[in-house]
Amino acid sequence: MVKIEHLTKIFKTGKGIHDISFSFERGDIVGLIGDNGAGKSTIIKTIFNEYSKDLGEIFVDDKEISRKDYKNMAFFPDQSIYPNNITIEEYCIYSGMLADISRKECKKRTLQLLNFLNLSAYKNKKFKVLSAGMQKRALLAITMISNPEIIVLDEPTANLDIKTRLEFMELLKELAADNKIILITSHIINELQGLINKLIIINEGTLIYDRYLNAEDDITTIYKNATQKQIDNFEIKKESLSSILGN
Repeated sequence: MVKIEHLTKIFKTGKGIHDISFSFERGDIVGLIGDNGAGKSTIIKTIFNEYSKDLGEIFVDDKEISRKDYKNMAFFPDQSIYPNNITIEEYCIYSGMLADISRKECKKRTLQLLNFLNLSAYKNKKFKVLSAGMQKRALLAITMISNPEIIVLDEPTANLDIKTRLEFMELLKELAADNKIILITSHIINELQGLINKLIIINEGTLIYDRYLNAEDDITTIYKNATQKQIDNFEIKKESLSSILGN
């Protein structure tokens, strides 16, 4: 179980994330959604300690997150610089060795992952010759080489066609079925329908929705209602302030 409590990170501009709390369990596929600039990436980077938090705590299995826990987490970024002079197999092996896994074990895991992701025929291909969809699959193999318990994906289906996007989502379902925790950030709401079992909505740096979903729940409707409720609450507060000030 991962639990985030009162996570806060404010930049000099005044923007950031404010008092964010949520949790998720093994086997969960969690959707973290919001408009561009809402704070999704800031939450992820703060969880991974790329940004130092101003306030708040992060717990893994009821213990404060440690260096060991970070080794069991993997981050699939929305953009990657692919080396042009290295094959998929070599890149996977290299990434595994960076995680202190022996070369022999890396080789074994690489072949298994490439087979799972239908990339075996491309193992000796360089990234520059692959389609966008194949590059995403290859990056997922690299992400999985250390066999992480927690996988965070930032806009993983960006620039993919519909068919490849659906195939990629099915792969994520298989990973969750293996008791992994998967957290996906996205601003494409409808692509998460039928995939995630928990929804978290961030708007202007604050958490406005955090619930497990039922089969009949429509994510787009939930998002519209949650953001409208926040607007309505803001207007009520503004009217109250005006009456207090006598305006």
